[in-house]
Amino acid sequence: MAAGQPIWSRVDEAQHWDFIAQLARGSYPVEGRTLIRPETLDLMAETGIYRWNVPGQWPSLTITSTAGLTTVPAYLKGYARRLWIVRHIWQFSYEAGQPPLFYLAALPFWLAGNGLAGAQGAVYAVRVFDALLVGCLGLLAFTLARLLFPGRPAVAWLSVAMVAILPGLLLNGTQVTNDTLAAVLGAATLLAALLGHRRGWPLRWQLLTGLAFGAAMATKLTTAGLALPVVVAFLWPYARPRAGLVTAGVAAAVFAPWLVLNLHLYGELLPSAATRALIGAIFEPASPAAGYLAGSLRNGFATFWAGEPYREVPLHQLTTYLMAVWCLLAVVGLALLLQRRREPWVPALVLTALACIGELLGTVLTLSVSGVGGWLPGRYLFPALAAAVVIVVGGSFVVLRGALPRAAFFGALTVAAGVNVGGFLLGFTGYPLEQRTGPAAASTFHQVQARASYAGVVVTADRLAADPVHQCLWVHISAHNGTAGPVEWWPVLYVRLPGRESVEGQYGGSSPFPDSFAAGTTVSGWAKVRIPPSELRWPETVTAAMVDIAADGYRHLGDLELQLVPA
Repeated sequence: MAAGQPIWSRVDEAQHWDFIAQLARGSYPVEGRTLIRPETLDLMAETGIYRWNVPGQWPSLTITSTAGLTTVPAYLKGYARRLWIVRHIWQFSYEAGQPPLFYLAALPFWLAGNGLAGAQGAVYAVRVFDALLVGCLGLLAFTLARLLFPGRPAVAWLSVAMVAILPGLLLNGTQVTNDTLAAVLGAATLLAALLGHRRGWPLRWQLLTGLAFGAAMATKLTTAGLALPVVVAFLWPYARPRAGLVTAGVAAAVFAPWLVLNLHLYGELLPSAATRALIGAIFEPASPAAGYLAGSLRNGFATFWAGEPYREVPLHQLTTYLMAVWCLLAVVGLALLLQRRREPWVPALVLTALACIGELLGTVLTLSVSGVGGWLPGRYLFPALAAAVVIVVGGSFVVLRGALPRAAFFGALTVAAGVNVGGFLLGFTGYPLEQRTGPAAASTFHQVQARASYAGVVVTADRLAADPVHQCLWVHISAHNGTAGPVEWWPVLYVRLPGRESVEGQYGGSSPFPDSFAAGTTVSGWAKVRIPPSELRWPETVTAAMVDIAADGYRHLGDLELQLVPA
């Protein structure tokens, strides 16, 4: 997967890699101020992947030099500022707000790969580093399973196998990301806490637990939830405050240098305000309503097991359903296991379950207080991945008592994983893509006339096509920039038939309009809208709107509306 994934993965890979590139060139990135490096932009231009969108479903990259990049104009306020950030967020090294340990650890791989094969070599070299970390995670899962289920070696081996085939980990753990190191250090923190707890907290394990947890926090703040099992391990069955303070002191010593650096760069311990001002403009904080929490947890569960972006692999939904059943069985099995209170492994099992609970609650809380909204990504829960895998395998073994049902479940996951990984590498996904076909020959074409303007941008329409083959309408438009500078827009029509709701067009199926065009230039092509031709009652007027046209550096921002009538 490290070699087969396209450059870039749409899950922030370019910005994670750019953080390392900034370090390699002798600078430390600052959230909201540091723009991507030339080599990052060159790879974006070469591969066509520069946003969170699927290539072809968004306008192609038109900026080819970092001289064309800029930070947020100071004069922009409100919606204009937010829209500018939405359209230009890819220009920023926006992972700059992350703790730096992963990027420092990956730097030697970046330098080696870049020296051997340039920027692409640096991408694959860091991906290899992440893949090695996935291998370490398998070893940690094996050790954890032997600790929790000492009499069942099959649980340990199947846990390793599950780590090796999970689509979510393979997809998101073998790209350039700090999530993999967070997963390894999260598992190491839990293991150190379990062994320290079992052995009465000798000094060595106090130090190791603090070192692992501090390093985890210096990798990604979403590991904070692991504090729950660590604290409980010092309090149960009786308190060991002195040992806990030693561990906390070591963790703080590892984590504190980044806090000091933040004070220097941002004037505060965490770069929350800078992150909120940039990324928070796109993902506005959501209210903790039941509907949002349910959707966020559902998205987190699905992408934890099957990968992000949602439905990026062919059997994403089937994998999610399969894991939902398996997790339900594991919860039942875990409840039965916890009834055996006198067994020596029960405390370790309780702490492992608390690691999963703490990681989930901590991550949700982190997202809530950060001021950055959006649904929970499953990869944010990777610090508890080893714990979750071992509990799922071990807990299900209690319920699935025979070899046949166990083999059936694991066989189904293996087959699904094979289809997911193989299909993804062959270019198949779980979502349909719009194809640029243009109106079919069997379409009914109508000559129309329509003209509207906004702030010097003039848009006209001259043809309307009712396409029975593709079951859609097409509108042929031309846009002329009569201003003195470039214009940015979202080149999609919002079409409304009489008495109907407005329908958003499909950029992926339309002509490849640019998202900006220079002064004095004209762009034209077909805009596609998925309205069945049977709903068209020509010559009744068809309304087509364009929104968020930005002229004069976003000082003018507005919409226009075309009234399509017979020519």
